[in-house]
Amino acid sequence: MYSCVSSNKSCRNFFKTNALMQGVYYSKQDSMNYTIDLVGLLKREPYCLKALQVFGYLQFMNQNFSVSKEYFLRAEQVDSANPYSLFYLSMLNNFEGENEKALSIINKAIQVKTQNGYVIDKNNFVYGELDIKYADMRHFRGIINFELGKLKWSKQDFLYCLSQNIVHDDTYGYLASIYKFEGRLDSACMYHFKSVNIGMDNVIDTSLIRICNSN
Repeated sequence: MYSCVSSNKSCRNFFKTNALMQGVYYSKQDSMNYTIDLVGLLKREPYCLKALQVFGYLQFMNQNFSVSKEYFLRAEQVDSANPYSLFYLSMLNNFEGENEKALSIINKAIQVKTQNGYVIDKNNFVYGELDIKYADMRHFRGIINFELGKLKWSKQDFLYCLSQNIVHDDTYGYLASIYKFEGRLDSACMYHFKSVNIGMDNVIDTSLIRICNSN
């Protein structure tokens, strides 16, 4: 197994000294220069885990999903149990309609997150690695289970997120839809109105607009 830690100092130093990795953002040109530098680093250090992950993330944000997946798969080859890489691979498989595969991957990410000493309620750096909040993983697994029709498990994940005060824009919308399916219209409408307060775009089941407004 290869890693940044065992690789050339240029791999480690790149992320210690680069301003963009410290949360300091400058011009669009600075961002372009950073990407060019990152590509150069990967040519010299093709097994630099963080470089593969950051480049995969940048491609993801630019909606270059096939390229993003390529780099996260390369990152997975370097470290097959890294929750950051697994999280994005799960999302990319979900985008491709491969939800059973996406579910398997996010389950692995959650297992790693809870067993390997990560601080689960923070988006933290562990051993110099990028990380994802545990609740964000649970939220995304809730979406996958919802799309697969596994509403019992989906509901558990969304309710966990609420218990941790982690609310995504669509959390209430999914819960409203699940409670409607269960025939619990009072709860469905409660979450529906919470969803509407955030924005109509977050309403998952539009039939609840008529149902809840007529009650």
